[in-house]
Amino acid sequence: MSLSNNFLVFRFVGASGIPEEKTFHWYSTVQMHIISMDWDPTATRLLVLTADMTICIIPVYFLMFGEQPDPSLPDPPPSSQTKKQPNSPSSSSSSSKKAGQAA
Repeated sequence: MSLSNNFLVFRFVGASGIPEEKTFHWYSTVQMHIISMDWDPTATRLLVLTADMTICIIPVYFLMFGEQPDPSLPDPPPSSQTKKQPNSPSSSSSSSKKAGQAA
């Protein structure tokens, strides 16, 4: 979360169920004002776009825990947009009826 007083706040809840929060001071200059933020798919790094079009990559996981994320962790599941929808039974039966009528 980006706050108006130039701080970034990160919150993480691990397997223990205990939330951890850390606050980091961001640049105070107008040129470094945060315009947009986006997480990478593993939620370990944060991409920040500033008012002067600087792109910053913040290693949030490392800042929170002082170590790199475990590379053996599985990749995040694919987004719902990439999943194929199975054909519904009604559409396949209607196409077979049409084929039978044409024959």
